[in-house]
Amino acid sequence: MSLIKCKQCGHMVHKMAPMCPECGAPRTVTRLRLSLITLAAVSVIGVAGWHLYRVVKLQPPAVEAPTTEAAVIEITRKEEPDFKLSCNNLFKEYFDSKRPDFEQKYGGRTIRVTGTVAHVVSSFVDLWASDGGFFIRCYFTPADAFPASKLQPREKTTITGVYLGGGSVDDALPLKNCIVSPEK
Repeated sequence: MSLIKCKQCGHMVHKMAPMCPECGAPRTVTRLRLSLITLAAVSVIGVAGWHLYRVVKLQPPAVEAPTTEAAVIEITRKEEPDFKLSCNNLFKEYFDSKRPDFEQKYGGRTIRVTGTVAHVVSSFVDLWASDGGFFIRCYFTPADAFPASKLQPREKTTITGVYLGGGSVDDALPLKNCIVSPEK
């Protein structure tokens, strides 16, 4: 049991007592205790803010529609694609050309891409470009996702989709409204 002296009468008082039982003098909160309480409150708020920042920062980025004229283009996939390329050739062109030229050439256009399956997830398939760890991320509508779910990693396949523009996100070029294409 910790006892301290009352500042008014000198009687021994328990340190948690709100007032002296002898003289009734209220106990004052010391500056040190007030500083510690303030520091603890600020620390809790700081840690909570840091965690909230990390949660918001680590969420996957939203894929935004391009702000150019390509934003007006509907996401409609043509039966016959505008371009037929391998993953490696598409990425080679992406990195070798100036980005506005690439966006103008491929933005809003239907592309048939052949590559090796890297990942299969419920709503998308990544095709691997073997020249450096980049992917073509092919997003499927719910109606077209079932054939894509049958694909296996390391399997060679052809996928047709629409490139909306916006460039590489997480080392992946996004294709929307994709279907697994029959080999031609």
